[in-house]
Amino acid sequence: MSLSNNNTHSFPSGAHPGLEVPRWRMSDNNKPFANKILQYGKPIVIENSFIQHWKAASKWNPGYLKNKVKQLTKVYKNSYPYFGPYYDTTRPLSQWTSPSNRYASNVTISSSKFFNHISDESSSDPKHFLYYSGEIERFGKWALDDISPYADLISPMPESSSINVWIGQKGVIAHCHYDGYHNFYVQLRGRKKFTLFPPSSWAHLQVFPFLHPSHAQCQVNVSEIDVSQIPGAQQVVLNAGDVLYLPPLHFHHVEAVDESVSLNVWTDTPQSGLVQAVFAIPFPSLEKLKTTDTSISIATLQAWMALVLIGRVLQHITELDSTVGDFVNQVSSVRFGRLKLQLDEDQVVPWNQDVICSEATQSLAPRIEVNVETYAKGVSRVLNQLPPNTLQLWLGNYVEFVAASLAGPRFTHDLLSRFNDCTADIVKFHHIE
Repeated sequence: MSLSNNNTHSFPSGAHPGLEVPRWRMSDNNKPFANKILQYGKPIVIENSFIQHWKAASKWNPGYLKNKVKQLTKVYKNSYPYFGPYYDTTRPLSQWTSPSNRYASNVTISSSKFFNHISDESSSDPKHFLYYSGEIERFGKWALDDISPYADLISPMPESSSINVWIGQKGVIAHCHYDGYHNFYVQLRGRKKFTLFPPSSWAHLQVFPFLHPSHAQCQVNVSEIDVSQIPGAQQVVLNAGDVLYLPPLHFHHVEAVDESVSLNVWTDTPQSGLVQAVFAIPFPSLEKLKTTDTSISIATLQAWMALVLIGRVLQHITELDSTVGDFVNQVSSVRFGRLKLQLDEDQVVPWNQDVICSEATQSLAPRIEVNVETYAKGVSRVLNQLPPNTLQLWLGNYVEFVAASLAGPRFTHDLLSRFNDCTADIVKFHHIE
């Protein structure tokens, strides 16, 4: 596929022209492109595609949409333009955390009032910002007709896909995050600036823990850093008619340069299925570890088992580019280090700190050596099928999953921070290199 750096667009203030995403201008705007783009596998902007033929490409302006949609629900509203980090109260750590950016997320408003507000150019300092996102089905069948043909965009996995509409006023910012899907992002009206980072940037961006309500989002505010200092960072301004492809797990921070109407198509990826398969593999039973030693409680055995399983699985990962101990320490410090969990002062870890990495627990290991090795080989066999560029991000999620499952979400950071304290004993006994 021939790529061109078509730099005819202008970058807004603060952009870095040296970090452009490549552009590919199609010679025939009737042809499909999704399969070729997925083979390319990197962020890229497609120009002059079949999107030009969509009715939405020419019709989706405020006047048309106000006539088609009388009311918008689940609109985001904030006193300043920053939306995110998203906060999911169903995540395991929700009872010990609180949102870092509180904004309304379930506003119902007439479309006339909404579009009048976002189109108002008279105020350079609006009192509040509005941002809408929702599945296109909320609009009705006419909306799907307006983006026909779209089959190529959902072709990576039609049975597991989602088409979403994004509308916001100038200046609205979507906080840096990643999605676990293929993402074709179509700009229909106005311009948007995307700042992109590869999955390997998770430590630079200090991704939130997998267990956290802001999972998959960045603790770093991209608006406040020099993005050119992060390896692999890219920026691009999408113009109306452009299509941006984002591979799974690529971080993106998005700012509306103008009043903006966009549409994106998510399709699932086999990566998600592989990880879910790993999470479904049962842990080795603790039944064989029961002991008359009163210092070794069930909680201590579970915590010790978590450390052993994490170490043994990571030993079998072929593309791990650091030592097992260094990787676990990085997951612990990067993901949890900045967090201030709302904890009870008198709450202590449930395991015996003096026993967990002692000869007392290690003497029990031969009883389950075969079970642990069978589990580790089964899990690593699946994890090693993940693409190298996303592997570490998925591995970090897996490490948290094991620690939380066996030691509890509240004590995950405590346990992971003990890994390097215990690693000498664990490594020595289990021959983990």
